[in-house]
Amino acid sequence: MRAISGTFAARLGAAATTLALCWKIVRRDGVALGLTTHDRALTIGGMVYAATPGAQPSAITWGQAGEAHAMEIVGALTSDGVREADLIAGLYEGAAVSCLLVDWEESDAGTMELVAGTIGAVSAHDGTFTLELLTPLADLNAVAIERYSPTCRAELGDRRCRVDLALRTRVAKVLGVAGVAVATDDALGGTDTYCFGRMRVLSGAASGRETSVDGSAAGSATLRTAISGLAAGERVELREGCDKRFATCRDRFANMANFRGEPHVPGNDGILKYPGL
Repeated sequence: MRAISGTFAARLGAAATTLALCWKIVRRDGVALGLTTHDRALTIGGMVYAATPGAQPSAITWGQAGEAHAMEIVGALTSDGVREADLIAGLYEGAAVSCLLVDWEESDAGTMELVAGTIGAVSAHDGTFTLELLTPLADLNAVAIERYSPTCRAELGDRRCRVDLALRTRVAKVLGVAGVAVATDDALGGTDTYCFGRMRVLSGAASGRETSVDGSAAGSATLRTAISGLAAGERVELREGCDKRFATCRDRFANMANFRGEPHVPGNDGILKYPGL
C-alpha cells in the first residue's frame, strides 16, 4: 500500500467521510477503463471512472508482509463499460488493475491505493460480471521447478523454442463466419496447420480480439470460442500452432535440439511393469 497525502489523510480522519472505490483497468491491448462505486462518473488524474451499477468488491485481507490476497470485483454489464462479448473474447485476462480509495467530494485531494495486481479468471452471468484480482502473492502458488513431461514445456516461437513465427504467420481475408467456423481465403494452411495456434482480428468491429484455433484445413479454421463481431470481408492474422509432441517437433519444425520435454522417460505404466511383460 502506498503512502497517502496529508490532505487525503485528513479527509479520512474526518467525522463524516465521502469515500468511493475506483478501479483502473489497463488491458493488454492498451485499452484503459475506469470504474467506480459512486453513483456518478469521477475524473481523477485526467481519467474518467464510470459509475458501475452494483459494483462491489470482496473483502480485502492484508497479510503479514503488507500485501493483499486475491479479491473479486462484481458489477453490472453495461454497453459503455465492461461488456460480455469482451469478457468472452478474453480481452480482460491478464489486465493490470489497481484499486483506489477516493473522496468523491474532493477528488483532487489525492487517492489511497488499496491493492494492485492482474486479472485472473473472468466470468459473466445474468447481466453481471466477476473479475478475479490476483496480487503478487499469487506467484507463490506457482510451480518453482519444471516437471518431467513427455510433451514440450516451451511455447511455439518463444525464446526456448526458437521457431521463427514470422515465417508461420499469415494474413487472410474472412469469407464467411458460422459460430466457431471461419472460412478464409488462405489456401496455404493444410490440415491442422493452425491447430493450437491463434487467430487475431485486424480490422472491423472485432479488431484486436483473438482466440485459440482448435482445428484447421485449407481455407477454414475452427475456433475455441466464437469472436463476436467478426464478419466476412475482415482481415485476420493466423498463427501456426504446435501440439507439443516430439514427433511434431522433429518432422514438422525440424527443431529437436530445442525440444523441452522428455518423450523417452518411462511413465507410470513403465514403473508398474514386472519381468516377463
